[in-house]
Amino acid sequence: MRKQPKLFYLFSATIDASFENCLETAKHYVTNLTDIKQIKSLVEEEDLYLFGYFYDRGLQGNIVEYTLEQIGGEAKVGDYKIAAEKACAMPSEAIGPEPWQPWQCLDLTYIYTLLHYGYGLPDDRKINLVKKIRSMEVSWALGAGFHLLNSYHENKLKESREERQRQLKEALERDRQDLEARRKAIEEKEAATDKRLASLSTLVKIFHWFSDWMTHLLTSLNLIS
Repeated sequence: MRKQPKLFYLFSATIDASFENCLETAKHYVTNLTDIKQIKSLVEEEDLYLFGYFYDRGLQGNIVEYTLEQIGGEAKVGDYKIAAEKACAMPSEAIGPEPWQPWQCLDLTYIYTLLHYGYGLPDDRKINLVKKIRSMEVSWALGAGFHLLNSYHENKLKESREERQRQLKEALERDRQDLEARRKAIEEKEAATDKRLASLSTLVKIFHWFSDWMTHLLTSLNLIS
């Protein structure tokens, strides 16, 4: 098995980190480097639920309170901006040991940028951040649903391709059998023609023999006379 080459990434920090700088970078990415477009129905829809990554970062940013049931709560798009400003203003010595802490400024800023500048949701747009619905985690359920739907379409496409291939093979086999039947019919017709020609040739030979015999007979009779 071929080994994959090791990849190394170099990261560098900046001394002028701020929410504004992070926001500009995120805006440039969302608006210029992706195909994300504003969706009118998201703005007009009464209930908007955000799961998974949105809930986790919202919980860490104190946008919603933690509950044992992880039912989340109601918030506004602008709450991500407020939480991002607080995270980006945090001094480095105040960053905790949790692995998500150093990325909190970036994550919250990106989420706000995605919702506000990407999908066009205003700051006062109400959203529901949830982890579970009826005690069932919904982030994996959405992924499973997508996988199920994608697998269904892939299977349908595969079945469709196999059906087309089967129909093509059957059509080719029918054409082959038809050509074979025509070839045999032509061969049989040619054989019958050859047989008739052979019979006709025999009759011609007999006629010529009989004609020669009659000629000799008449000649002999004339001589006798």
